[in-house]
Amino acid sequence: MGKWRKNSIFIIIFLIALYFLTFPFNSWFGEIMMRHQIIQLPLSLILGLVFGFWFRTLKSPNPSVSISFLIVSTLTMIFWMMPRSIDMAVVFPYFNYLMVFSLVLVGSLIVFAFRNVFIEVKIAFLGMSTAMYFASGVTLKALDVLLCSSFDIDQQHTTGGYLLLIGVLLFIFTIVMLLRFLEQSGKSKFTQKEENLTKD
Repeated sequence: MGKWRKNSIFIIIFLIALYFLTFPFNSWFGEIMMRHQIIQLPLSLILGLVFGFWFRTLKSPNPSVSISFLIVSTLTMIFWMMPRSIDMAVVFPYFNYLMVFSLVLVGSLIVFAFRNVFIEVKIAFLGMSTAMYFASGVTLKALDVLLCSSFDIDQQHTTGGYLLLIGVLLFIFTIVMLLRFLEQSGKSKFTQKEENLTKD
């Protein structure tokens, strides 16, 4: 099967997935806070990651542009996790469509950016994302004040628990990335010392 045909099939599947994520099930996602924040929001991001990974051979931007992509991605995710933004996305369908499309774009930008930044930047980005999920999870889980008027306090507490779980998973992934970086850095220094000894 030719490359263009594979890409065409992927784009068709991608558009179908985006359509169902955005339109037919939009009201279903908005009925419960957990569905909106733990299913629709991450799925939008994952869909973008898949798109970016599929077209990963595209030329990546220079490091400064990549870092800008990551900053924009972080701010976008923070925006869509704010209580006011959640309420707006549930009340106004078109605002929710904007959320889905922007997060799909963010997912794609993250993949493109990760291809051209240092490992330290990747770890910093993952660390900030982990902190964001932890902070949101603790806030929603611990507070007995209703933050999102579209849902009830039980839904808020449940969603907070799931956000904490996502934060834990991201924390584990970040630690794994850090350990891999330290291992590779150690091997690189050891190899460099061997080369210097050989030259001497």
